[in-house]
Amino acid sequence: MELDKLDKVAMLARSQESRAAGTFQRSQQALDQSAARRTQLEQFKQEYEQKLQAMGSAGMDARQLADYRLFLKNLNDAIHVQDQDVNRSAADLESSREALVDRSLRRSSVEIGRASCRERV
Repeated sequence: MELDKLDKVAMLARSQESRAAGTFQRSQQALDQSAARRTQLEQFKQEYEQKLQAMGSAGMDARQLADYRLFLKNLNDAIHVQDQDVNRSAADLESSREALVDRSLRRSSVEIGRASCRERV
């Protein structure tokens, strides 16, 4: 009877660990994607700034320069928002890592208790 209950508890612990591992994996993917978007925005900004410098050297009218500057401001704003997303994703990853470690320790403890109980029977 006691082993049946421990088997159920062990199955539940394995299930919770598996769900936590899935959450951790999804959090890692979200962080990777967010960081990649951040990198793309930064690269685009650098390319755009180089283009602006080249065009500025050749001369451009005030309206075109104002448009470029406005676009760069909007791009910097987008990078700032993406930085916040990266930070949020990193915090989510850390939280899911802690949950996975907790679930793994619980599963391990249950397995040890279950094995100990089997030895007594």
